[in-house]
Amino acid sequence: MSQATRIYFYSVLMAVSIVMVFFTIQTVFIEKIFHAQKVIVPLSLGCVLGLLVGSVQVLRARLAERNRLFSALADFALEFTYFRKISGEYEYVSPACKQLTGYEQAVFYQQPNFMNHLIHPHDMKLWGGHIHNINGEGIPETIEFRILTRDGQIRWIQHLCSTVQDEKGVTIGVRSTNVDITQRKTYEQQIEFSAKYDHLTALPNRRWLMTALDERILRAGEGNENFAVMFLDLDRFKYINDTFGHAVGDVLLRQIAERFRRLDEVDELFVSRFGGDEFVIVESLREGADPIHTASRFLLLLDQPFSVNDHDFSVTGSVGIAIFPQDGETPEDLLKNADAAMYKAKREGKNNIQLYSADLAQAMSDFYHLEHLLKLAVEKDEFVLHYQPQVDLTSGSVVCVEALLRWNSRENGMIPPLQFIPVAEETGLIRAIGELVFRKACAQWRVWSDQGIRLKMAVNVSPIQFRDDNFIRQLERLLEETHMPPSELEIEITEGVLMGDIDKVLNKLKRLREMGVSIAIDDFGTGYSSLEYLKQLPISSLKIDASFVREIQSSQRDLAIVMTIEALGRNLQMLTVAEGIEEEAQYTLLKGIGCALGQGYFISRPLPAEALTSLLRDGFSLKAVA
Repeated sequence: MSQATRIYFYSVLMAVSIVMVFFTIQTVFIEKIFHAQKVIVPLSLGCVLGLLVGSVQVLRARLAERNRLFSALADFALEFTYFRKISGEYEYVSPACKQLTGYEQAVFYQQPNFMNHLIHPHDMKLWGGHIHNINGEGIPETIEFRILTRDGQIRWIQHLCSTVQDEKGVTIGVRSTNVDITQRKTYEQQIEFSAKYDHLTALPNRRWLMTALDERILRAGEGNENFAVMFLDLDRFKYINDTFGHAVGDVLLRQIAERFRRLDEVDELFVSRFGGDEFVIVESLREGADPIHTASRFLLLLDQPFSVNDHDFSVTGSVGIAIFPQDGETPEDLLKNADAAMYKAKREGKNNIQLYSADLAQAMSDFYHLEHLLKLAVEKDEFVLHYQPQVDLTSGSVVCVEALLRWNSRENGMIPPLQFIPVAEETGLIRAIGELVFRKACAQWRVWSDQGIRLKMAVNVSPIQFRDDNFIRQLERLLEETHMPPSELEIEITEGVLMGDIDKVLNKLKRLREMGVSIAIDDFGTGYSSLEYLKQLPISSLKIDASFVREIQSSQRDLAIVMTIEALGRNLQMLTVAEGIEEEAQYTLLKGIGCALGQGYFISRPLPAEALTSLLRDGFSLKAVA
């Protein structure tokens, strides 16, 4: 039996008992005065009164039970609920209000419309419209907005609100449930950010760029407004990653992006990170807009040094520009053509700006075709080595041979290095090709050694290959596999290798020297190395660039440069090797200056291993070759 039923039963029983007592008194004391029918009226009245009292008690009990049930649900629910009169006073506020807002229930009860004070300033307009609808039109709503908690935190709320009417249908208040959706909003924002922004630089990513270009093309078609697409690639950024590590490179990219963002905010440009060290800028070509001037401003932003982990970096960039619609009518074509113009800027010496032109399309097509053929050449081992002797200028005897790379393409025949080495370096294929060169050169040294021909082998090393952390380990493994003494190997590096982290370069060169490998600086005099660095480096030889040897007989300047390099090498206890000797007079003059070694067409052209082997067996002499 429920509590309400028990109360009802006891109330009726009490009422009937009272009536019976009252009836007994009537019977005893006034039966002689009143007639029997007169007693029926108060008896009936007492029964009715008893029933009424019982019903009231039942209703009160049921109301109390419902209140307890409501409190059991509302007070202990995680959601913050309330009932607010149209006038603003709160009749009920659940205890969950403190967990969500930081404020006690009493604050709401004391301050009508207190919810208004919690709304985030950016969402006040949304909240005001909602209040108008609920209070005036009575339209149930579900909205999402931010609130400021008592301690200043921002939380996202899902606000479910509906009206409450009286029995006549008049709105007397509103009831609301508020759910904390901050975590959900955070996830949604993270997903949206990942979809539109680059995670490293926080600039718009490639996907958003493509969407933005589609929208601009649509708007341009409606209003005949052209725009420019600028493709900016950082120069030699891969060197920074290879030398200092990707962590440093990432910090540098963030610093660059921050500078670019400031210009974006001022000039309303669209600046995105396309990938790696590539950025794309989109500018509307309204009256007076000049994309070349805009691109120049971005390059100027790179002009100021950057500092990362106590390292200072000077960064430059190359920019290619394509204009809609003459240079492309789709995002893909505009980006492809701007990219082609950027590569032209790199070939023109980097740190400059180039506009797209029709001839670039063919040049880029040739580049990608050559890259494809190079990949196939690595897989099919189409590379061969020719060897050019270096002779002692005094005795004329061969003391060293330089291994020179040739590409014997099945499609195009023999291709000279100048045509494919830049592509190999730009695409990173130079690492795989460089390893092939060392493997073939060491193997050939072993063949000659087994035939009784002992010569030092000189091999060129690309700066990209030299900076590879695995370079020395690979070299040690090759020497061990071919049983070649390190003292019989000389590596030739250009002065470009010395740029950057000189301590790291110095440590690597010292390791090579400790192994017994000789080190020569190739094309000496054409780079940017410091004499201070030269004093520190464990260099064995300086190779005088052919451009100085070519005019040595007619140019006093070239003669003075060659003599200076020879004296420098001699004083630093380094051998000097003159490159590009093409005439006997040059040979004689260089010998007189004191150059130790020489090579060039006058001595011998680069030859396949078989041809050079025959000459070496027959006893190589300058007279026979000349």
